Amino acid sequence: MVSFVWTPALAVGFAEMDAQHQQLISLMGRLHDEAAQQAPKAAFLGTLGELGDLTVRHFADEERVMTAI
Repeated sequence: MVSFVWTPALAVGFAEMDAQHQQLISLMGRLHDEAAQQAPKAAFLGTLGELGDLTVRHFADEERVMTAI
C-alpha cells in the first residue's frame, strides 16, 4: 500500500522544488513500506538518513529560492 503519492496538484511551479518534493514523497513512501514490511533495521535507517539529508538540503534550497524572489 502506498501512503504517499505525488500528484501534479502538489506542484509549486519551481522545477527544482517540485523535483525535491517528489523525492521527499518517494522517500516517505519507501520508509512507510519498509516499516510495514519490517525491513531490516539497516535498510530502514538508511532510508531515514536519506530522508533526513534531503529534508535539510530541501529547506535550505527553499529558503534560498524564497530570498531570491
